[in-house]
Amino acid sequence: MSRKRLGRISILFVSVLLGHSVLAAQSKPVGVGGLLGELTGDGPLARDFAAIIDGNNHFRQRMTVFGVRQYGFGHSRLEIGTGIGVHLEATSGITLVGLEGDAKIFPHIGMEPMSGRINWSTRDQRIDYYEWLPMMSVGIQGQVKGCRILPLVRAGGGVGTLNRGESSLVRSPQRAYGLGAHFNCSRFDFALESTHLGSGVDRTQFATMDLALQLRPDWQFGVRAERLNVESLSGESAEKRVIFTIRGNLFDR
Repeated sequence: MSRKRLGRISILFVSVLLGHSVLAAQSKPVGVGGLLGELTGDGPLARDFAAIIDGNNHFRQRMTVFGVRQYGFGHSRLEIGTGIGVHLEATSGITLVGLEGDAKIFPHIGMEPMSGRINWSTRDQRIDYYEWLPMMSVGIQGQVKGCRILPLVRAGGGVGTLNRGESSLVRSPQRAYGLGAHFNCSRFDFALESTHLGSGVDRTQFATMDLALQLRPDWQFGVRAERLNVESLSGESAEKRVIFTIRGNLFDR
């Protein structure tokens, strides 16, 4: 596949992810909260803190209005603090084979065609990037007392700007693989995910934990932890942050 075609596909991914995040923010609780983190790289350890506005959506392993069963989560936020930043992220999975009827456990096969991440910040220490991460997944899907449980092994590729140098917008795909787990119940949603991108000396690892607790029908408490680790010949950079959010249905009339 040519570099130009990959660029067009990546721009399409960015547009879909942006639209997905806006729709999630309008249809699900919108939150306000805070972010605490640390950044390591070429210079000394730097602290990261910000007030945030976020949108968060767990897909809950249920049938959508489009007639497909979806798993994963979407997250978007605006940060104002030590810098101004925007972060968009989605694991948008579609179940191809999974639980049917009253079955309690069943093998799961899924695909994640529009998953990825976008990050931009005014802080020099933060890593600006986008990465489209289409993958396939296999695992075991179970349900007990109204909760659905889905541990996964994931593999595919990544197209974007990570592991490619500062002057590159997009280059050839890199391999990507990782693990994931989704727990969805009536009162809480939990997602845990780790993704490795690249190989050899140029590689990146993402890790995300996202917990949403339903306090009342219209209110939600969220806790989120993120880690980004980028290794190359020039050194290693890492970002770690924890986010706390109170969310409500601010767009309801």
